[in-house]
Amino acid sequence: MPVLALDLLRNASEKFSTDARLIIGMARIYESLNDLENSVAMYKKVLSLDASNIEALASLGAHFFYSDQPELSIRYYRRLIQVSLGIISSYTYSIYISKFKNTTNFTRWVEIV
Repeated sequence: MPVLALDLLRNASEKFSTDARLIIGMARIYESLNDLENSVAMYKKVLSLDASNIEALASLGAHFFYSDQPELSIRYYRRLIQVSLGIISSYTYSIYISKFKNTTNFTRWVEIV
């Protein structure tokens, strides 16, 4: 069954080569089949399309951690933290902007804090 799913995802990714979701699907299947070499290759391909893909960053970080390659693991986890902080910052900013309809009030509030 996983082989059929891989074939379907491969065919779809040939038609839609920039769709990271299809490649993530293949990476997950390879990982579930314990084919870590292909799984890592797929996650790296995802990052070449979307450098901020949280699942690919976390999966590669975990893979290298458990493969006893901490220096590579740290590299992916650092990027994951940077991406996560960026998401939180933009989300927090949007909440404050919606709360303070006037950006002048928001700017004054930020200066106070």
